[in-house]
Amino acid sequence: MKKAKNLDKYVTGAVNTSCGWAYLIAGEAGVMACIWPLAEEDLVAWEDGHDHCHRIHEEFQKNLIILKDGRSADKRDVEKNDDAVLKQAAEALLAYFSGNFAPLVNVEIDSRNLSLWQRMVYRVVRSIPRDEVRSYKWVAVECGKPGAARAVGQALAVNPTPLFVPCHRVVHSDGCTGNFTSRGKIPGAVLKRLLLQWEKGDGCALDEISRLLREDR
Repeated sequence: MKKAKNLDKYVTGAVNTSCGWAYLIAGEAGVMACIWPLAEEDLVAWEDGHDHCHRIHEEFQKNLIILKDGRSADKRDVEKNDDAVLKQAAEALLAYFSGNFAPLVNVEIDSRNLSLWQRMVYRVVRSIPRDEVRSYKWVAVECGKPGAARAVGQALAVNPTPLFVPCHRVVHSDGCTGNFTSRGKIPGAVLKRLLLQWEKGDGCALDEISRLLREDR
């Protein structure tokens, strides 16, 4: 049955990566949100709506599907919810943390709740290759607004889909990495540094993320 595209239709799910849980919200047009990294107890808080992080509207909680290692807990739930986008997003995250970075780029972003400026910024940032960084000023120039480096930073600070929109690849012109929007408990600047190390081939970076996540419990 053909489904109308509207913002009221979405599914939620969580995927257990090698570096903590990622909570996903997907609409028919693509991924709407990615909250990562979460410890298992944090994930339960999201599911129950007891937000000690950044609360998602309770409506996002119905139809929760837990995905472990790329497989749904109940295949019938997957079919019932028609969550092709959600499953693709979960598999892309698992691939990313296994060293296959390409699938994330192929996941569509649901941009209907985004401003025109956010759409422009996120499109440019998604074009930054893995293992490379660009400055906030460079992104502003690519968006046709050379003097809007600060506005680029503001747009990335509210990026709802980190990793899918790799804002960790945007740094200051002086080389300082700057901050990273993390809705988990690990400081964003630390995550940003470790993600960049991981994309350069440093497998120890993922071990460090996992260690920090365990220590924060």
